[in-house]
Amino acid sequence: MLNIDFTRYPGARPSPRWDEPTVEQPAPRAAGGQTPRREPNRDRETPARNPAPTTSDAGKLTRAQVVRRMGEPRHRRSFAGEDLSAVDLSRLELCGADFVEVNLSGANLCKTNLGGADLRRAKLVGANLGKANLGIRPSLGLRLEGIAQGHPFRMAKSNAPQVGADLSGADLSNADLASANLSGAKLIQANLDGAAMSRAFLVSALMTRASLIGADLSEIKASGVHLQEANLFRAYLDYADLSGAQLKGARLVAAFLKNAILDRANLENADLTEAHLEECSLSKAQLRGAKLFRARLVGTDLQGACLEGANLKKANLVGADLTGADLREADLSGANLTGAILRGANLVGAKLPDAHLDGAQFTEADLSDADLSEVQGWGVNMVDANLGRADLTRANLGRADLARALFVKANMLGIDLSGANLEGAVLSGCCLDRAALAGACLNRTNLFETSFRRANLSEAYVQEVNLLETCMEGANLFGAHMQRTDFRGSRLAGANLTGANLSGAALVRTEMEDVDLSNARNVPT
Repeated sequence: MLNIDFTRYPGARPSPRWDEPTVEQPAPRAAGGQTPRREPNRDRETPARNPAPTTSDAGKLTRAQVVRRMGEPRHRRSFAGEDLSAVDLSRLELCGADFVEVNLSGANLCKTNLGGADLRRAKLVGANLGKANLGIRPSLGLRLEGIAQGHPFRMAKSNAPQVGADLSGADLSNADLASANLSGAKLIQANLDGAAMSRAFLVSALMTRASLIGADLSEIKASGVHLQEANLFRAYLDYADLSGAQLKGARLVAAFLKNAILDRANLENADLTEAHLEECSLSKAQLRGAKLFRARLVGTDLQGACLEGANLKKANLVGADLTGADLREADLSGANLTGAILRGANLVGAKLPDAHLDGAQFTEADLSDADLSEVQGWGVNMVDANLGRADLTRANLGRADLARALFVKANMLGIDLSGANLEGAVLSGCCLDRAALAGACLNRTNLFETSFRRANLSEAYVQEVNLLETCMEGANLFGAHMQRTDFRGSRLAGANLTGANLSGAALVRTEMEDVDLSNARNVPT
């Protein structure tokens, strides 16, 4: 005869044995052909219609009792308020069961199917839920059904509910949920502090305002998960897939998200202070108003991300890719952007004082009205960038490539542009007083109404430039290359043009009081 363990299939019922009658046999007739009268069994008690659940001496249900109750009609599969602590419920089919406020602390639920189960406010402290199914995946368990006498067992797929388990408000602190299936499950305001959830499935799970302090969520699959206002302080999310996740207002302070995938995730107003986001992918992510103070974003992909109004003070963005990112009004004070890519980025009104921009790429970026005072940007690339009305006071942009950049009415007081390439740039209305431009290239630049008072332009290239209404009073133009430059209407009082090359220059109507032209070459008469 087929040997099957029915404790693993709560809904299963064996068919009757072939050698046993299925209906009650008539009693033998007495002499005279009359059937004797049957006396009722006085010792037999009538069972209650709804018997109370049987518990052990310690007040806890056993595994066998749980299995027996799961085999009863659906409206009687309730364990609400029961004590199942430390009970071994591994590998059972508990779909749709009622576990509201049940104590499952220390219970073994490894590989148990809890799809559609109601676990609201349940206590699962230290429970083992490794590889358990609490999600929307249907059960693949089998139901054994006995059919007509003389026929074998029939095996069919069970009709598991297509909804995730409800663990809202449940206490799962320090629980083992490694590789568990929680896709579509409800964990609203659940306590998962210190829980082990590595490689778990949390696709589209509802975890709003859940507490996950110090939880291990490494390598989880959680695309589309809802973690709004969740507390993930110092949580481990390395290599996690959180693409499209909803993390608005979430707390991720000092969280570990190395190599995590957060493409198109919503992190608006999230707190990522001192978070570890190295090599993380945040392409097209929503980070408006997010706090990223001292966050580590080395090599992070932020292409097309929205960081409008974000706090990135002293953030480490070395080698980060911010191509096309929206950084309007973002605060990048003291941030390290060495080698970062900000091609075509929008930095209108952004704050970058004391930022490190060495070797960064701002090609075609919009930095109008931005605060770049005292930035360190040696060798920065700002070709075709817009820096109109930007504050570049005492900025260090030595050897920078600023070809064709727009600096209309920018404040460049005391800026260091030594050896920089400004060919074709528009500097009209700019203030470059006391600026360092030694060896810089300003060929064919627009310097209309630009001020270079006491600026150092020694050996600079200022060829084919129109200096109309330009002020160079007291400027140092020692050895400058100024061929074919138009000085008409400019002010050169007190300037030093010693050794300058003025071949083809026009000096008509130029203020030249106390100008030093000693050893100057090709001075027009």
